[in-house]
Amino acid sequence: MSTITEVKTFLCEPPVETTTVYGRVFARSSGVVTAFDGTCGTVVGTVSGWYCQQCVATTISYVASAVYGQHVWGYYEEIGTSVVVRDGVRIEVPVVTVVPVAPTSTEGALSVCASRPPYSEGVYAAGYNTFDESFEAIAAGKYRAGRKVTLTAELTGDGIAVEGDAGLVEVMFYMEEGAIRSVGGSADVFLGEGGMTCDDIGMIGTGGTVYGGTVYGGTVNRAVSGWTPVRVVVVTGGRKRQDSRVAVGLDGVSLVLGVSAG
Repeated sequence: MSTITEVKTFLCEPPVETTTVYGRVFARSSGVVTAFDGTCGTVVGTVSGWYCQQCVATTISYVASAVYGQHVWGYYEEIGTSVVVRDGVRIEVPVVTVVPVAPTSTEGALSVCASRPPYSEGVYAAGYNTFDESFEAIAAGKYRAGRKVTLTAELTGDGIAVEGDAGLVEVMFYMEEGAIRSVGGSADVFLGEGGMTCDDIGMIGTGGTVYGGTVYGGTVNRAVSGWTPVRVVVVTGGRKRQDSRVAVGLDGVSLVLGVSAG
């Protein structure tokens, strides 16, 4: 069976577009007036009621809809209008509202290991302080070219806790049942052999499900059934050593494997 995985790249700095917005003042009148049309052009005509008395055009930059081809970003900006009526005039002022986008994933059918992976109970965790933060580099494990720092990881009652000093933390384990609920920090989550292969925890394979760059201390909520490779990569800070506390929330998980890696 082959698995096709669609990966969308998360952009920390989303692209912007430009558009023209209009601020307008409307007044009531009857008779011949000089008014403004929809693009702030002047027209002379006869009115009876409201007409645009003043108009100011402004070009602005904004973040458009948060998905474009293979790229996504965490918010977009919605252009609207604020309306105030006072002293016999109607004032319309353009406003820009930031709309956050909930994390998404490429969730679909997930291939699992044919048998129990050859590792003992526990969690593998390592840190790195020299790395490329791009999703492509993290997916390929290029951070491993830097000096590795061994971190302390333990399975707690509600998940996995990792502590140590590193700017990037890699957590790997195999889980047979239950669900990965959440990840603390800015994380990329790889489930299946795109995280690591079933027989070699240090080898990154292909396929699986990717939560690529869209998990920011939020929920994943993905249940598994059967031994599933899990690789979580969390950027805890810049390229400098700092105390790193990473939590991976699990539910219904009594056993994870990964202790003998490295």
